[in-house]
Amino acid sequence: MVTFAFSRYELREGKAIGSPSLIADAQHIRTDLLSSGVILAGLFGTLFGFKLDKVAALVVVVFVVRAGISILMDAVRVLLDASIDFKTMDQVKTIIMQDPRVTSINALWGRNSGSFRFIEADIVIKAESLEKAHFVSQKIEKEIRRTVSRVDHILIHYEPQKKETTTCVVPLSEDKMVLAEHFGNAPYFYVATRRESDGVLVSEAYHHNPFRGDERGKGIKISEWLLEKGIDRVYSPKDFKGTGPGYVFSDAGVEVIVSGDKTLRDIQKDLKET
Repeated sequence: MVTFAFSRYELREGKAIGSPSLIADAQHIRTDLLSSGVILAGLFGTLFGFKLDKVAALVVVVFVVRAGISILMDAVRVLLDASIDFKTMDQVKTIIMQDPRVTSINALWGRNSGSFRFIEADIVIKAESLEKAHFVSQKIEKEIRRTVSRVDHILIHYEPQKKETTTCVVPLSEDKMVLAEHFGNAPYFYVATRRESDGVLVSEAYHHNPFRGDERGKGIKISEWLLEKGIDRVYSPKDFKGTGPGYVFSDAGVEVIVSGDKTLRDIQKDLKET
């Protein structure tokens, strides 16, 4: 019973820290324990006139073969860099694809080394430059480390995929022409999507500010709301440096352009000409 309790404890701890060697040793001890039990049963059977030695030997062989195959498969999975369980790898995949700027995952690998996990990914990021793609990959790496336990090393290969369109947003006052001085109190937001190949505005829309009446944190709420619309660029009469929207847009890699005293028509003209 002590041996059985120890093997269960070793197996549980091996799974908890992701140690293939502890798991294999626990399975080995359990196999020895079961084999000894079968042999004892065979001996007791002989005492009562039942010839169970051949049956006991066959059962022991089954135990040994079963444990050996299990240990062998685990070892092969480690050698093939596929030892991280499917649930964890699926969790990593979900984290990567949650970022709206990731368009696809070309490949995803993961393996265990003792209690540590190593993850490698090859992804395509919707970005205009390698600098922005690197920023996105760093954000994904931090989220994986925060969510998945015992991750020792993460390597993300990335390539930028230049967008065919750019989505821009402009905070507007009540007349929908003059830029609003305060981002959080802007009554309206003008959102336009520009085709990069020829500068044509493929879509334009005015959105009412849904958080204007909020007393606290409306700048951050609006920023996160606009990010859901896939914006790439924000025009504002003032810089967002050191403010809530500034941190949100910076973390998302959104470009902020200080437009000065320009009106919406000036910005629309710039969008068509650049």
